[in-house]
Amino acid sequence: MKKEDLFETIGGLDEKIVQEAEQYEKKKNGSLMKFAIPALCMALAAAAVIVFPRLNQKNTEGPAAQNSANQPAAGGLLYTVNAVCPEVEGENMDKMEYLSSDEHWQWMQERRQYSEQSMLMQGDMEGYYREMMNLILADSEDNTVCSPLNIWFALAMLGEVTDGNTRQQILDVLNIKDTQQLQNAAEMLFMSSYADTPALTSRLADSFWLNQSVSYKEETLNTLAQKYFASSHVGTPGSPEMDEALQKWTDFNTGGELSEYAKNLKLDESTVLALVSAIYYKASWMDEFEQQNTTRNIFHGTKGDTETLMMNGMRSMGVLEKDSFRAVRFPLTDSGYMYFFLPSENNPDALVNDPEVYRTLREECTDAEWTYAMVDFKIPKFRVSADTDLLEVLQKAGITDALDPAKSDFTPLTDDSDEIYVSGGEHAAMVEIDEQGVTGAAFTLMANAMGGIFNNQVIEFHVDRPFFFAVTSVDHSILFSGIIRNLP
Repeated sequence: MKKEDLFETIGGLDEKIVQEAEQYEKKKNGSLMKFAIPALCMALAAAAVIVFPRLNQKNTEGPAAQNSANQPAAGGLLYTVNAVCPEVEGENMDKMEYLSSDEHWQWMQERRQYSEQSMLMQGDMEGYYREMMNLILADSEDNTVCSPLNIWFALAMLGEVTDGNTRQQILDVLNIKDTQQLQNAAEMLFMSSYADTPALTSRLADSFWLNQSVSYKEETLNTLAQKYFASSHVGTPGSPEMDEALQKWTDFNTGGELSEYAKNLKLDESTVLALVSAIYYKASWMDEFEQQNTTRNIFHGTKGDTETLMMNGMRSMGVLEKDSFRAVRFPLTDSGYMYFFLPSENNPDALVNDPEVYRTLREECTDAEWTYAMVDFKIPKFRVSADTDLLEVLQKAGITDALDPAKSDFTPLTDDSDEIYVSGGEHAAMVEIDEQGVTGAAFTLMANAMGGIFNNQVIEFHVDRPFFFAVTSVDHSILFSGIIRNLP
């Protein structure tokens, strides 16, 4: 596809995407990852993969800049076309007004058609979750955090622009049989996890950043736009204008929570394509913690004891007891749960490989497996952020051809280069919890069923030593997970 045709295609995406969007009533947005030729990128639950080629450069000039209405202004020569995102719900309403409105009820019913299908996928995703979390979270002396769903979308988009064994290695990691299943899975996961309401923010956002001097294949660009809700940005990689636009897009779509990473994002001048997936998540507890009950308590970390703020309380709730861990969960408004797992052997790393953990996160444990009682809990307030070099993670996961210019196959993307390959990658994520709820930068909540065993005694659940945590969406997707080993 010639440069002029590319711009006509990109310019026409709005109408095409709108027509596609009319088939769905409403949609939703969220986490960050990128792939480029050579490029560099990371984000809030963000991931970046950099792809280098030997390019057949064309000295052509791009069109005048057009800035998106819902994105920060870019400036300079940059052509931007927005993806169609699910509309904002409950505008001009506060949280309580929205939760009691007919609009909220209608939104819940519309989301259910996607979440019910997405729930059925979660068992097949266990292998992917386990591998990513084991490679990113375990075997570290520091606190670790990641967004498995964020990385999933980045890998899925990479799968769309590759072919042959390069694509197959990616599909194998995702446990997906073909691109049709991949596209269907992307839609279900996106629509189940996206929310932009007065009660819940769970915004997913995908984008692709294109070099104006390269010819791309229209079908692949349309697929990225329509199946991954990805916006398009065309310009001159390596220019200050395009770098600034990328930084602002990333910062905007991660709620400003990963500004320390976003401000350093730059595209190399030989970048052919940068794929970026971002998530911003902010949810409130169904029952908020009383701030006056927050006190300083001792946390017994791997590097010694420290005094830290902990949210204290007493509630009637469930406690799950397994051989390898004890767990509690706190429901999040219009979302899933935040789970806290205390390992029996004081080794939270082992829990990322524990099948019982994934049964718990999929809500497959029966009422009889939970003990319901008055629980005396202490939950630490914390903010954890981390960035990870994804190249080693991809290699260990078996994604190797995409990293090798002699083996990589990016023919679905362009014929302008024979040797496109992933030369770098990064993933960054942040999670913060306080008395009001959870903020992360990656259904109707089921009430704690009381059909199980109710224990009249008070059960202590004090999270005062290293632990594993996970935040799930309504469809049981793992939005964020991490291991806290030490607290300030």
